[in-house]
Amino acid sequence: MMKKLCTLLAVAVLVPTLAACAPSPEKVCDHVLDLTKKELGDKVDAMSDEQMEKIRADCVKDAEDDRKKNPKTYGKRAKCVMAASSLDGLRDCYKAEKEAK
Repeated sequence: MMKKLCTLLAVAVLVPTLAACAPSPEKVCDHVLDLTKKELGDKVDAMSDEQMEKIRADCVKDAEDDRKKNPKTYGKRAKCVMAASSLDGLRDCYKAEKEAK
């Protein structure tokens, strides 16, 4: 019984730490937007600042929700997204995640 309690406490302490080691939702979303701007150029430039800020705010909210629901999955996904250098790389992050399930 004591061993199970110690394991449970260790997990309770470790899981939030995993999310803390991951890039913040703001950084992840900024990276996604930067890649989108880089690859779609004029299409993104044609959007208003208000539209871009709404997209960013929605992205950050979704990422924060993901981080709260499953810190470990968020951490893996966020690190993959930050390592991506193209939109195809971003797609690969989500594809790999779906295949792992």
